[in-house]
Amino acid sequence: MKQIVFLLLLLISFQSHSQVDTMIVYYQNGQLKAVSPRLDGKAHGESKMWYESGQLWSEGVWENGKQIKTIMYHENGQKSYFVRYKKWSLKIKMWYPNGQLWTNSRAKYSRSVEKEFDSTGVLVRKIVEKKGSSMSCIESVGSNPSDSVSHADGSCMCSWGNAYYRNGIWIDEKGRDLGTNYTFISTEYYLSGKKKKETIWNAEMKRHLVREWDENGILLSEGPI
Repeated sequence: MKQIVFLLLLLISFQSHSQVDTMIVYYQNGQLKAVSPRLDGKAHGESKMWYESGQLWSEGVWENGKQIKTIMYHENGQKSYFVRYKKWSLKIKMWYPNGQLWTNSRAKYSRSVEKEFDSTGVLVRKIVEKKGSSMSCIESVGSNPSDSVSHADGSCMCSWGNAYYRNGIWIDEKGRDLGTNYTFISTEYYLSGKKKKETIWNAEMKRHLVREWDENGILLSEGPI
């Protein structure tokens, strides 16, 4: 019982020292532009933004400054963008103004898949990454992005989290190897659904291969770059 009372007092004490407020922004014409609740100066809770016309622009969920989920809309009311972050995974979707799906991406440590469609719904490109999906360095000091001296702490950003360059290899936050046998496959398609171009990169085998076909499916070229 004493432990429960202590925890309640600790929670009340924490809340009393936390600063909770809501940032509200208006357009010059008086139209509401944004409402964003904050905890200690960081976005926390459900936030919303509107176009100057009054149409909903975006709505999202934040936790201590970290984005959890966001949905954005075109001014005609159709969805334009969706993102959801989970531990070790990321999901993103984008739409054309006509409501047709544009891109659909799912990323995690072991595999990521991105599909791109034209405005009529025809698949035009597919990208598959295995291990270390969508790694892009965001704090570069040197010229070699895979060199630890290129970053203040030897770190990079992946689509699903952070990656770190340690002892000659990239690892994730759990210490799992991201560099060994990393594979990238990009496939472009004709409107008929037949393959147009395929680019393959395998880090372990140092294999970079490109194939191209004509609209009848006949192989036009194949070779390394």
